[in-house]
Amino acid sequence: MSACIPSREQMHSGPAAWLNSNTLRNVWPVAAALAAMVATVYFGALNRNDSGLTRIASASAIQTHQQPVIRASQFRVEREQGYLTISGMAGNLSGGSLKNVEALVEFFDKSGGLVKSESALVDLPMLRGGEESPFTVQSRDAAQIASYRIRFREMLGASIPSVDR
Repeated sequence: MSACIPSREQMHSGPAAWLNSNTLRNVWPVAAALAAMVATVYFGALNRNDSGLTRIASASAIQTHQQPVIRASQFRVEREQGYLTISGMAGNLSGGSLKNVEALVEFFDKSGGLVKSESALVDLPMLRGGEESPFTVQSRDAAQIASYRIRFREMLGASIPSVDR
């Protein structure tokens, strides 16, 4: 007879005899593994990045026929509690230093119309050649937002040619 199924004697002598047997010792690892799998699926579903947003590749360097100065990468989008959070890395591709670089996120509706834009400075105030800096831009969410584009500029100034990777 299997160790997980109680014998007739254990069944007739009540649950205490079954619980005091070796059966409980053999069942608990299976129950613990099952509980761990359920928790992983549940919490994984809560933290899933299902923002429904499409990233539009930045083409500012291509449109102006200039060499890109900044590379944007490692994008993450979170759409939670009425806010949109776009984060990533900004890498300086030039040999020089850039001061007060601002990440500008433009939000678009399904037809490509601009809904709004938000910006924030990258984390490092001075971005030297070859360095990368994280950035995070937050905005209040709006139901009509379907896509976004990231560009970079000098603080409140001119656009900086960039490329997405």
